Amino acid sequence: MALNDTIKIPIELFIGSTATFGTIILICIIVVAVYIRKFAHEAHPGAAPRFVSGLTCSLVLMTSLLLPVDVFMTSYQKYPNGTWREWAADNSTRVEINNAISGVGSR
Repeated sequence: MALNDTIKIPIELFIGSTATFGTIILICIIVVAVYIRKFAHEAHPGAAPRFVSGLTCSLVLMTSLLLPVDVFMTSYQKYPNGTWREWAADNSTRVEINNAISGVGSR
């Protein structure tokens, strides 16, 4: 695939994955904020311990909550009988989609 070639990804796939990802990030931020606020220890009033624990909780939550997005992306590329859809039949297309979503090889 040449550098100037574009991939025609269905808009439903883009909207579905972006909305799901955004919703998961928002839920993660809310849960972490409530958790940190409720269980913060008074002996550590500084911002650094809360920031580190919030960052750690966010990474753990996002890692576990983004698994359904990956399952959705893979299942949307296939028909119910297990064969690839026309637009995803070429392996280079699937690699480009994976790179675009994961940020690997972005230009």
